Amino acid sequence: MWKKKNTRRQAVADDAGESRTWLEPGRLRFSLGVIAFVLLLVAITRLPMAAPSWLYGRAPVTLVSPVTFGVANPAAYATKRREAMSAASPVLMPVHRGRILTLIKTQLMNLPYDVSGVKTPAALPAPIRKRFSKITPGAIAWLHEIVKQNQFPAYLTRVRLLDRLLRSHPVVDAKTWKSIARTAADHVMVPKGLKPPDGYQRMPMSRLRALGAHGQGYRSLVERSFPQPMWSTLIGYLSSLGSPPYTIDAKATQASRLAHAAAVKKIITTIHRGQILAAAGTPVTATQRAAILAAYQAYRQKLQMAHPWAPIEGVLGVVAVAAILGMLWGMFIVSRQQESRRSVAWFPSLMIVGCLLIVRILMAVGLGGWIYLLGLGPILLGATILVTVYGKRFAMGATTFCILIVTTMGDLQLDFFLTALTAAMVLIFSLEQIRTRTQVIRVGLLDAAAAGTMLMAYGVARNGSDRLLPLQWFWLHAEPSWLSPLHTIAMAGGAALLSIFLLLLLLPMIERLFGITTAMTLLELSDTNRPLLRRLAIEAPGTFSHSLILGTLAESAARSIGADPLLCRVGAYYHDIGKMLKPGYFIENTGGGGANRHEKLSPAMSLLIVVGHVKDGLELAREYHLPKTIREFIAEHHGTTVVEYFYQAARQRQARDALVGADSAPIDDSQYRYPGPKPQSRETAILMICDGCESMVRSLADPTPARIEGAVHELIRRRLLDEQFSQSGLTLSDLSIIEQSLLRSLAGVHHPRIAYAADKPTLKRA
Repeated sequence: MWKKKNTRRQAVADDAGESRTWLEPGRLRFSLGVIAFVLLLVAITRLPMAAPSWLYGRAPVTLVSPVTFGVANPAAYATKRREAMSAASPVLMPVHRGRILTLIKTQLMNLPYDVSGVKTPAALPAPIRKRFSKITPGAIAWLHEIVKQNQFPAYLTRVRLLDRLLRSHPVVDAKTWKSIARTAADHVMVPKGLKPPDGYQRMPMSRLRALGAHGQGYRSLVERSFPQPMWSTLIGYLSSLGSPPYTIDAKATQASRLAHAAAVKKIITTIHRGQILAAAGTPVTATQRAAILAAYQAYRQKLQMAHPWAPIEGVLGVVAVAAILGMLWGMFIVSRQQESRRSVAWFPSLMIVGCLLIVRILMAVGLGGWIYLLGLGPILLGATILVTVYGKRFAMGATTFCILIVTTMGDLQLDFFLTALTAAMVLIFSLEQIRTRTQVIRVGLLDAAAAGTMLMAYGVARNGSDRLLPLQWFWLHAEPSWLSPLHTIAMAGGAALLSIFLLLLLLPMIERLFGITTAMTLLELSDTNRPLLRRLAIEAPGTFSHSLILGTLAESAARSIGADPLLCRVGAYYHDIGKMLKPGYFIENTGGGGANRHEKLSPAMSLLIVVGHVKDGLELAREYHLPKTIREFIAEHHGTTVVEYFYQAARQRQARDALVGADSAPIDDSQYRYPGPKPQSRETAILMICDGCESMVRSLADPTPARIEGAVHELIRRRLLDEQFSQSGLTLSDLSIIEQSLLRSLAGVHHPRIAYAADKPTLKRA
């Protein structure tokens, strides 16, 4: 039973042509494209967001803490660190690793023997006299007594005492002493031995000595260790050493200060729920900024603890939203592809992904305040390209989808959505036909005014509602509150103007990339002084005149059914440019009095010449760089119609040959048809109708309105039966409207005139 039912259903589907599956290459590629589109949206949405820009400006509203939390006080913490670093004990080290202290001890121990046998300072050896330049006779006499009475052990005790005093009372230069005195330390660190690995010992600042004039710093130490006769000698000797025994160890001192700073614990300030963090309109200080960010994180942590599955739910929600929007976008693309032969998927999809990526990058790097310039500008530029390439209906839908996805997935506010939508719609409705650069600039100014007005109106409404309802301030990631409203409005207007000027700059590239021709380019091509049209007017004047008349007919017919009249007119100007290479073989260029060159040719040879004007025209079009839309008129204006004159001539020749008994191959009308293709658009089909009707009416001996109507109707009927309009999109209603338009236009061209030269006033048709 089930098998029979399924078989019947399959048969019905086969009859309806619905047996296609999703595994077919076209559908599979489209499905994979939609999936890739959704995944890109999700990936871009997961980019991190920077802190809101107003944190470095003024608070948009009065910010109140939603929870009780503790926040580090960076200012107090920095102060404590500075105090700790200042209180760290400076570290001293012996100069030249203590060699000066060793030298002092050694030279003083040898001094009694160095002066023995010498009674006056002048009699001292030169090295000793230079070393102890301040030695006095009294000092020499005292040293002689040490040697004479054999009191050398007592002398060594005095030397060791001075050495200990120099180590326990470090002497430094005046600059080092002032540097140490400026710190808050009450101790200094001095090595226990001559090398730092021996360890350090704390020493009160009161023991530190500064080397001054006349040996200040050494005097008290010398006076405590030696008798009065030796004071001036030893003070002079110590002062002549060049540098004091100790200096500050900069590296060790800095390490000590950093260690003291690292030991400082962070200062935590408790902020209670409901406490004001920053008042509305006031500048946000560094302390307030830290408190605001901490409050935001504390609130998020509280929510995550209460709802541990919230992050996963958030990701699933983003994926679901992206999937729904992606499917809607795919449905929109499919519906538009069924209406148009142009591939419409890749550019608008790339536009949506690119605009969303730009917005998220602006958020990630902390430039959320520039959303109305750097984020809105690409959307408006994309809208101008869409309306130029795909038309008004598709541009409206695709741009609305783009703004919706960027606003939703970019965590933007309603004001951005409304402003972007207003600016985009004004552009789309105003730029469907770009005819002049002045028009583009005028549209840009209008669009800037519309965007600014919408943003201002929403701001007024928002301010009124904010006074009545509390605002969730931690959602304001994209608020440009650090700017004044006038700056924000100026950015929105600037984005509109920028998109317009970029369109003018990129227009030639857009036309070449998408294979389109804008109205501005068509107007330039319609100038009859362009080189190709001037050449046509000179080399084939009859064809040129025929093209001008045909342009008027086609423009009127296109306007009557809502097709592109400018494209039809310009296409008519160029459709027969191939005839200029062999103008004498076309009747309109013979002036009516020349010999018919086809009388000396066979119908087949004449056919090659006549049909060849299409190929010649395409070659000329490429040579003169005519756009693809114009080349389509050259290739399609005859479609695959039969060249009736030579077809009938060939049949007549075959009939005459048959009467005399000559054998000849049968003649089929397919041998006497143009190569095509058939018209692929309404505009090229209109030109085919106008071309045939104008030629047929011109051939009438007496083109009365009735005869014109009969000829036009018959030609359209024959083209319809020949299936020349099957790929153009023209309907029977369109054909009826085109016929009426042609009757009016042709009646105006072939209107009756008064025969002025006749004796009696009679009517004569022109």
